[in-house]
Amino acid sequence: MKEGVRYIAIASGPIGKGATTLLIGVIFRDNYIEGLLSTKIRADGADSTDKIIKMIRRSRFRAEVRILLLNGIALAGLNIINPQELEKRLRVKVVLLNRRRQNASELVNALNEFSRATKTNVMERIAIVEESRKMNTLTTNGLSLQSSLDGSYLKKFAKSAFEALRVAHIIARGISTGESKGRL
Repeated sequence: MKEGVRYIAIASGPIGKGATTLLIGVIFRDNYIEGLLSTKIRADGADSTDKIIKMIRRSRFRAEVRILLLNGIALAGLNIINPQELEKRLRVKVVLLNRRRQNASELVNALNEFSRATKTNVMERIAIVEESRKMNTLTTNGLSLQSSLDGSYLKKFAKSAFEALRVAHIIARGISTGESKGRL
């Protein structure tokens, strides 16, 4: 990874009894933490993309962040992120990282179940999940990464990306519950 590139790792806190949960963004450069951002998103809502955009745009890091890291395409349950919209509106590259390759069919099934149970229209969310299947996918060191970034760059970045997301997850969980776990 090019030295000095700032990237932000984003993680949601656990879903509690309320309708919202904490969303944390940790800004890194050269594997060092430079800043911390936060907002709230709705559990199983449809506001994560807009909230991420607002959170980054109002920060002093908005012009320097080049890569946005997410632990998959869903936050706070079924709050689906739109990677293409994030890339377009923030002028960043989005990297989705999972311990195993994301199963889009399972996610679509979960969205359909959610729709039946809550009478919520999820067609837009399903379209985003289907579109995410077109992203470049790389599996390395037991991790699955999806992005529009070049595969060789993704491979170099994988270890840093995983650690950054782990830190964001620890912070989000620790602030939300008073104690964290170290695993994504």
